[in-house]
Amino acid sequence: MRWTPDGTARYINDFGLKFFGYEREEVVGQSIMKLVPDSDSVTGADLTRLAENVSGDPEKYRYSENQNVKKNGERAWVIWANKAVKDEQATLKKYSA
Repeated sequence: MRWTPDGTARYINDFGLKFFGYEREEVVGQSIMKLVPDSDSVTGADLTRLAENVSGDPEKYRYSENQNVKKNGERAWVIWANKAVKDEQATLKKYSA
């Protein structure tokens, strides 16, 4: 999966689509927050903090374990391999997981 710094999904592979139960057009162009369950323990703030940490210290946050939610409402724990992707001027362009 790839997403922009503001959390907009730009790409998801076929495995991710099958695993989460979505069609490509239901994910790409949408907020990746649809994959995060609504709860006090997993919030958008947590995702924002993780994105900042991945960007600031990519090796330390290379892997993260998060509870995600499938289209059918089922919750699943996923280990993501995170990478901040920057251009030649070190400007953050996207995240890849």
